[in-house]
Amino acid sequence: LSPVVAAAAGVIEASERARAEILSAAAASFSVHSSGDLSTEGTAIPLPAGNPPKYQYYQTDAILTVAILADGLTEGDLDVQIEEDSLKVVMKECATSTNKPITVIAGTLFDLVDVKRCRVKYLGEKVNIKLRKQVEGTWHELFGDAKAEKKTEIREKNKS
Repeated sequence: LSPVVAAAAGVIEASERARAEILSAAAASFSVHSSGDLSTEGTAIPLPAGNPPKYQYYQTDAILTVAILADGLTEGDLDVQIEEDSLKVVMKECATSTNKPITVIAGTLFDLVDVKRCRVKYLGEKVNIKLRKQVEGTWHELFGDAKAEKKTEIREKNKS
């Protein structure tokens, strides 16, 4: 190889190493995504103005846990609404930099939960929302209406 080509190859290689290090550092800092992350550990992420905090969820056969990853949230900062078939979490205006409420997460749950047995725990660096499943098993996603007929059947059974 000519000295110019060798020098260019060295610069490209060093540049690729630097790029890989930057991407690795970024991935380590922001390894928790808005959905689908099944890990049980997360680092609280400082919130940019107007953006909702990140969340992750994980599950056992009996409980699905949604973790809202933000430092220092208290009961007064969040409005957590758990219904039999839906979940909605809103950061109140007092907890946001824009002084406007921000929806963190909202939707129709994959399956039904036992509202009376659901819990919210404020843990400093995150808030855990523990949803007790009415029927044990694995949910293939957090939100969806994959079992709409079954939900209706269970509701009717619970009414009688």
